[in-house]
Amino acid sequence: MMDYHMHSNYSTDSDMPMEAACATAIKLNLREICFTDHVDIDWPIPGQEFYITRMDDYINELEMLAKKYEPGIKIKKGLEVGLQPHVLEEASSLVSSLPLDFVIGSVHLVDRKDPASEDYFLGKTKEEAYVGYYSEILRLVRAYDNFDVVGHIDYVRRYWPGEHSPDDYMI
Repeated sequence: MMDYHMHSNYSTDSDMPMEAACATAIKLNLREICFTDHVDIDWPIPGQEFYITRMDDYINELEMLAKKYEPGIKIKKGLEVGLQPHVLEEASSLVSSLPLDFVIGSVHLVDRKDPASEDYFLGKTKEEAYVGYYSEILRLVRAYDNFDVVGHIDYVRRYWPGEHSPDDYMI
């Protein structure tokens, strides 16, 4: 078993220290983990930035923990990069400059609105909200390929304020 989508206290959506995450992973008998803390360049919501400000510390801590816990568990270095049309070049430069093992490319914003907030859904039908989100994913993965996997394609469904149905993915 492996977990390649882990956030630590380097991401603003987690307060778990990396070492605590490693201890939990070992307790759960995971063979391999990869920290993929958030890097969302040009996040539009003040005070909610998702960006590792201490990248050298992040990489150094990952390398230290990988050595400390080998051979018991393999700890890999990664990022979850938020994709937006105007940040692709900067994102690619950042990813290329780091010794990463794994990169998640995620869409957290469509037209600078976060589907995790009600603003994204205002004035939209369920179909418009979903199609807008999935169209943005398609557009961005066609324009950007410096990642290993697309992250949580269910993001828009997770935050849809109305009813869910089993055929939501058919929209």
